[in-house]
Amino acid sequence: MEEASVSEPQNGTVAGFPRDLDAAIVKRASHGDHDAFREIVGHHEARLRVLAFHLLQDAHLMNDAVQDTFIKAYVALPGFRGDAALGTWLHRICYRVCLDYLRSGQSRPGEADICDDLADPVDVATRLALEDEVAVALGTLSVDHRAVLLLVDREGYDYGSVAEALEVPVGTVASRLSTARQAMRRALRPEVDCERSAR
Repeated sequence: MEEASVSEPQNGTVAGFPRDLDAAIVKRASHGDHDAFREIVGHHEARLRVLAFHLLQDAHLMNDAVQDTFIKAYVALPGFRGDAALGTWLHRICYRVCLDYLRSGQSRPGEADICDDLADPVDVATRLALEDEVAVALGTLSVDHRAVLLLVDREGYDYGSVAEALEVPVGTVASRLSTARQAMRRALRPEVDCERSAR
C-alpha cells in the first residue's frame, strides 16, 4: 500500500467515486419511497460491504451488518438533515453496527467463512479479498485503524468526512492513519523491516 497522500475533496465528496445521490432521491426515500431507498442501497451497498467485511472478517456477519445498517438508515432517514454527506452518514452507521457486533462477540476473526453459493460480483470480490495478502495484513490492525485506513486510502474520503463518520477529531484520524500505514508496510514487507533491524 503506497504512502502517497490521498487528495482531500471538498464537501464530503469522494475522490474517484460517484458523488452522493441527488438530494431529491434522498428526500423521496426519507418520505417512505421504497424505490428511492433501493437506489440509495444500490449506490452505497458495495462500499459498505467492503468496510463491514474487513472490520468483521466474516462474510456472513458482513451480510448481516450491512442489512442492519440499511434497516437503521431507513428508520433514521426522516431525521437526516444533510449536515454530512449521505455516504459519510451511512459509513458511520455501518461502523457503529460493526462495533456492536465485535463487542457482542459475534465476530470470529481468523475464521472467515465464504459460502459457496455467493453469486453476485460483490461476493466474488469478497472471496478474492479473503485470499489477498492485503486482506490478511489488514486483519492484523485494530478495528479503529482498519476503519481509518479503509475509509481514507481505499474509499478516498477526506479526513474531515472520516472524522464525522467515526466521531473522532481530525487529528485522531491523521494519527491512526499514520500508524495503520506503518503497520501495513511492516506486514506486507517484513523482510525489509528485518534487514533494517539487523543494521
